[in-house]
Amino acid sequence: MTASRHAPRSTNVQRWQRPLVAVGVLLCLLTSPRPAVGAERDGEHAAYENLIEVLADFARHLRDDLYRFPPPADVTGGNLFAVTLTRLENFRTLHPADMPDVVSFAKAEAYVRLGDYAKAERAFQAVARLDSPLRPLAEQRGAVIAAMARAADLPERTDTLESRIASLRAKLDAWDTLVRDNTGETYESVCRREEERIEGRLLSTIIENRAWLDGGSDTAVGSAAFMVAKHSESARAAAHALRLADLQAALARTCAGERTNGKLDEAAFEAHVAAAMEIYARIASLDGVPEKAEAEGKLRALEAYRHTVLSDVH
Repeated sequence: MTASRHAPRSTNVQRWQRPLVAVGVLLCLLTSPRPAVGAERDGEHAAYENLIEVLADFARHLRDDLYRFPPPADVTGGNLFAVTLTRLENFRTLHPADMPDVVSFAKAEAYVRLGDYAKAERAFQAVARLDSPLRPLAEQRGAVIAAMARAADLPERTDTLESRIASLRAKLDAWDTLVRDNTGETYESVCRREEERIEGRLLSTIIENRAWLDGGSDTAVGSAAFMVAKHSESARAAAHALRLADLQAALARTCAGERTNGKLDEAAFEAHVAAAMEIYARIASLDGVPEKAEAEGKLRALEAYRHTVLSDVH
């Protein structure tokens, strides 16, 4: 791999050598240790070494499970994939003629992980138009991303509540199909993340409009509980549980405010409170999740609210 890493600039590489150079750069990205960060390089090897440095961390995170874990951060705390795009644009400015296939391919992969499938598709298409060893892989991955872009572009109509729910369900079905088609493949975790996100939008719509739906409260609770169970391995598992607890707490407050002949349905009230408090307590016991502090505060607030309501009754 040393020869590939120290090949001359692409403007001086013979046409038959360019595929070997591109492959060599990619292999270096995947196998070489991270170069020391220093001043901008110059000389005939500058472009290749600069690109390897730009993509070193990015290459290590290409196989990250973005459904089960949050996106990686760079040393400044920014999203590594977004930071990589900026670095690639800077590289293109400094070296506009060098390795366009590698640069476009890397940009496509970054766009996929940022959820911008239309731009990812266009970047893969740019690679597919070049005489590059990356062309077959770009065509293959571009076809998958094209299907993801179509799913992402499906409408979420808002003219009526019924049409919004129907359109979200259609979009969810499309992502569910993509999850099944990509199980065990490169973009499985990305598809699962998108399915989860659309499912969350559908759940939010049901929760926010439960008063207008037949059996809306029961449907909302059932849907929220299903999402907690289905996405128990997600990076957002605690957030889903917190939403279910918030829904139960809201139903408890509704129950306290809608008394029949001034009488509280104490059994229903206590059931909602108990369900919410159990979930809040479980989240509050977790370490390393951002929802922990919020759950602790809501647990204390709900305990105080329960005491106030029952004090009025008894």
